[in-house]
Amino acid sequence: MLIQGKLPEKYRKYTDIIRQYFFEIHGDDAATSKHYWIDSLENPEIRNTLDILRNADEIKAAIQAAYPEYSVEPVHSSDEVYISVDPSLRKNSDIALSDCHYDAPFKYVYQCGNIYIRVILGITENSTTYTTIEDKISLLSTLDFNGMDYNSDYHCVRGYIPKGQNRILLKLHFICKHPSSSESCSDFTKSLNDQWTYISRELMRRSVEPENFFDSCLGSVIVSVRTIYMNVNLITILIILASFVLILLYKQNKQ
Repeated sequence: MLIQGKLPEKYRKYTDIIRQYFFEIHGDDAATSKHYWIDSLENPEIRNTLDILRNADEIKAAIQAAYPEYSVEPVHSSDEVYISVDPSLRKNSDIALSDCHYDAPFKYVYQCGNIYIRVILGITENSTTYTTIEDKISLLSTLDFNGMDYNSDYHCVRGYIPKGQNRILLKLHFICKHPSSSESCSDFTKSLNDQWTYISRELMRRSVEPENFFDSCLGSVIVSVRTIYMNVNLITILIILASFVLILLYKQNKQ
């Protein structure tokens, strides 16, 4: 399910502060994606500004409207600032972030009916890069946000980033607690997805900007594992068919 909304203009002064802060660090045209854990940022003004944005009532209300029977709570520990690379310039694990993909691999893991949501909030102006989810298109510019099921919504990033511009986004996380879920099971859902976010992001960070041979190999491994996961159904069918053919050949040779 694609959730879409837009924060009121009163929040624009906060997105301007964030945009200017990271522009002074990186300038234009990031060669690779950049990630910053919000809770790890040391600048108190920037942290407070990001807290205002990620705790905006309008975001939580949009999620609640999409899942009215659930209890919605933020999961801030893996929230991040993301500076996107132009999809046409991607390399190593950046490919996994801009190709068609699921954000997490736990679609078939039982989570007691809980739903983990990722919300993307646009910080910079944008008219050329968009996300497709099923038959819907989401184009995020400043103050626009979308939300999707972290484990079940298959989505693709398309378009390009014009030269001389950066695309800065906030990646925020929420849990929709099912009425029948126990507190321990809800904690399991949060921990499972939260740890995946942190671990996968750190691995991707190392592969995008490799410092040694291991880091360089890591990028190829991530892309390969992702390809296998995205095609697991096809691979399973091919294995079954190949097994069937081998059994037939074995029986014929035995005769």
